[in-house]
Amino acid sequence: MTVGITVLTSSYPEQVCKTYTLIDGAPKKRAVANVIRAQAEMIPVETAADLVAVLREVTESRNQVIVPGRWIDGEEPFEVITEDELVKLLGVKGQQIEGGVHNVSGRRVAARVKRSIINSEWTLFDADDPEGMPPEWRGMPTPERLEMFETILPGISKCERVELRSSSARVSDKGTFGGASHVYIRLSDPAKLEIIRGYVK
Repeated sequence: MTVGITVLTSSYPEQVCKTYTLIDGAPKKRAVANVIRAQAEMIPVETAADLVAVLREVTESRNQVIVPGRWIDGEEPFEVITEDELVKLLGVKGQQIEGGVHNVSGRRVAARVKRSIINSEWTLFDADDPEGMPPEWRGMPTPERLEMFETILPGISKCERVELRSSSARVSDKGTFGGASHVYIRLSDPAKLEIIRGYVK
């Protein structure tokens, strides 16, 4: 099976990246991430270098986002629409539609719902410093943070991975940028991702 992730190119809204504005001398961000309508394409990412190439393209775009998963029957490009719109297209009333990509009069369409998406071999480990983070963890470099997680996820610090800055760390009005706080980790068994998430919680 091809190792891959899905890239959405949003047509509505036309911009899905974060925007930054200087307010009272400090950069303030505004996130626009709710994709209503988009073109989707499954991109093969067999190696870390493949993932780096995809990340470089998407992070420089104003209307692209990564979904670290693959739609069922999504090997060929398709449209992503809302679940309500898909229900109307399929003529289904009062029942849940099946997951995956649907062919409606030659039009390949799908909704962005969990039951439609299979976990990818690549998953995002977000190592930001959110509110409530213990002080001793704040600013901890990603390698150290992964080593700390070894106590509950043995081997995680040795997994194949790609580290990257968050969008905020790539923006600066002083010419100094933050370090990598996001990391895509390659899983040996993506089917166990939900078990891992539950265990970490």
